[in-house]
Amino acid sequence: RNSVHADERPHVCQFSRSDPAAARMSHDSASPRLADELEPDRDPRDTSSAGDTEKAGGEEVSRGHAPYDRPRGFFSSALGEEGTVTVEEVAMNMASIFLAFLDWGLHVALAVWLYYTLPGSLYANLATATLAFALGVNLIAIVRYVLRNTADPDSSLRERLMDFPENSTVVLVLGTINVEVLLFLSEEPTDHTNFRLIGLLTNVFEGVPFIGIQIALVNNELDGNWPPLVIASFACTLFTLVLKSLRSWIIWWTRDIDDDEPELLLGENLTSEDYCNSIAAVIAFGASLAQLLWLRDAAALPSLAETEAATWLRSLSVVVLVFLLALAVGNFALLTQYLRREGWAHSLLWREALHSAAFAFLALFHGSMLNALTQDDRQYAATKRDSTVVWLLLYGIPCGAAHLAVGMRAQCAFYACPLSNGHSLHEPFFSIGP
Repeated sequence: RNSVHADERPHVCQFSRSDPAAARMSHDSASPRLADELEPDRDPRDTSSAGDTEKAGGEEVSRGHAPYDRPRGFFSSALGEEGTVTVEEVAMNMASIFLAFLDWGLHVALAVWLYYTLPGSLYANLATATLAFALGVNLIAIVRYVLRNTADPDSSLRERLMDFPENSTVVLVLGTINVEVLLFLSEEPTDHTNFRLIGLLTNVFEGVPFIGIQIALVNNELDGNWPPLVIASFACTLFTLVLKSLRSWIIWWTRDIDDDEPELLLGENLTSEDYCNSIAAVIAFGASLAQLLWLRDAAALPSLAETEAATWLRSLSVVVLVFLLALAVGNFALLTQYLRREGWAHSLLWREALHSAAFAFLALFHGSMLNALTQDDRQYAATKRDSTVVWLLLYGIPCGAAHLAVGMRAQCAFYACPLSNGHSLHEPFFSIGP
């Protein structure tokens, strides 16, 4: 080592750390030489570095590598497409995962509550068995998908499993609760779409049985009473099931569209009139649902048992329920028709599937909210026309008539009642209360 002559050493090593100025000068003079050795094909007249920027039209333009040309971490890089992450994508993905785990957590809490409240009962055993069965279904789906999609050496799923084994293990374990968590294992939009579709298995094999368990529990064991935990679990399960089903339906019909350039973002074609219509429709739907429950309770009063009035009330409650369901089915049929219509669907519908599903969920109450998915004035006008016709025929006219009939019959305290059944003509033939 000592036999090496000083003038034979690299130029930058001829100065000690005690002379930083000289070292800086030496490094600056040696940089072009080192760059030529490392990049022999580089143009010697190009003195810019990889990270330099230049002004172009008043804006800085990078002449080196793009700032996000490589993954920035296991979790963040997988949330967006091809390694890029936007705030909307992060928000939608995390909201969907949070909703899935909230639903699962309420199911676990309900199963524990049943275990201690009704130990050994059929409901407690069914709740526990449903949770275990859903975990098994998700595990089979995960194993099948991983085995089928890791054979390709260039697969993003394969690379992440090999590069991040610890993180991947955590994700795979959480995926047994809801398969949608597996989107962290790939950067490919196709994998993300498949994980969202497979994630519907949890809602079908866990959510649907829990809805049935809770309805049977309230009617058979709790005498019609709804404890707060049951209300929260039932509402969350029903909302999650409908929302995730709509998302899967939208993805199924639009996932092959990838070469278009939508001009408007989701919701950008909505007007204040559409928001007002949707708010009013939700309020009206809620009022009709409240009246449905009121009619059911009125028909069950002991004073009206086996009377013509009770039969009339039950029949009217069935009519209201049928038309409430018909409204949702009619608006869902509109959505399906538009998704299948050429020139109407676009790639944003499946790229932002949860956002699209949220608008579709509101459209179940009034179809004008489907204008959030439209791209031009022609589509807007057609959607406005169709949604108005559906709302009037399937809800406005029939349910309005039912509300009017209830209002007229409920005034028997002031008008002669044809269904008095022995009551005074000025006595109501039914009432809610003691």
